Amino acid sequence: MRIVNTYPLPADAVARLAGMPGVTVSPADADLGGVALAAVEGLFGELPDGGPASMAHLRWIARAGAGVEDVDLAGLAARGIVLTNASGLHASSMGEYCMGALLFASQHQAARLARQRAHEWDPAAAFAEPLRGRTVAIVGYGSIGREVARLADAFGMRVLAIKAQPDERRDPGFRPARTGDPEGTIPARIEGPTGLHGVLAEADYIVLAMPLTRETRGLIDRDALAACRSNAWLVNVGRGPMIVETALIEALGSGRLGGAYLDVFDEEPLRADHPYWDAPNLFISPHIAGVNSFDVYWQQLGELLVENLRRLLSGEPMLNQIDLARAY
Repeated sequence: MRIVNTYPLPADAVARLAGMPGVTVSPADADLGGVALAAVEGLFGELPDGGPASMAHLRWIARAGAGVEDVDLAGLAARGIVLTNASGLHASSMGEYCMGALLFASQHQAARLARQRAHEWDPAAAFAEPLRGRTVAIVGYGSIGREVARLADAFGMRVLAIKAQPDERRDPGFRPARTGDPEGTIPARIEGPTGLHGVLAEADYIVLAMPLTRETRGLIDRDALAACRSNAWLVNVGRGPMIVETALIEALGSGRLGGAYLDVFDEEPLRADHPYWDAPNLFISPHIAGVNSFDVYWQQLGELLVENLRRLLSGEPMLNQIDLARAY
């Protein structure tokens, strides 16, 4: 099996991959220039221009990210090509990001910083609201959502979750040791998409961590925001288009929502004149929640790819295989 790798995997991972019977691993730049594409059976990277049509023997694409909304899934399905992602590798860093956002809100850090800049000593503005006993709604209970749940549970929070298939509680994907909620036992309740507004109405904090699909695009619209508590905070680490931007800006401007902490946006980079920059109680980071150590990330990706290649060669189900019909 010939594999072309465009990622900076550790040397030991590449050696383990190439050491499997009948496997060759060739390095390539991200644009795959100079690669004999027709002979490639496994691609660790992005499809070249022209898609899989130029890769007659392609069997498996492994991506280093989680989202697959930019991939022609129907085209892969028609060819019988397996697509896997790196779900699980982002869980630790994104879980920490989300808890940082919750602590930023609960500790009233924005008010403290404002008082500091004004050289004002005002204890009343600096008091925190406890996370313990509060409710967090996690919309999207995959690897990221489960890690947020684990950390929130450690803070004594009540966890509610929304999941496309609420009866499938077990996490079947790749999971670094001591992360997540593998059996789905942490939430007090897991509901399907029809339960979204009811769950939002109970939440002090809302974390969006689902993939972008036809069903999730525009999910957080005016009606969803109207269901939220007026002091609730919204954190988005999924994809920007899940939120209707105008609806969020209106909710923040009118005080119908406590605040928002966003890492993802409809268009990136966020343009300089976008209304988000000046919206009240809206805090922005430039799509960086997923990685806080590239060395660790590539090491874990190497472990995942080694295990998945072993599974592919032995005929076992692969980890993080995308359901091409569901798009996640």
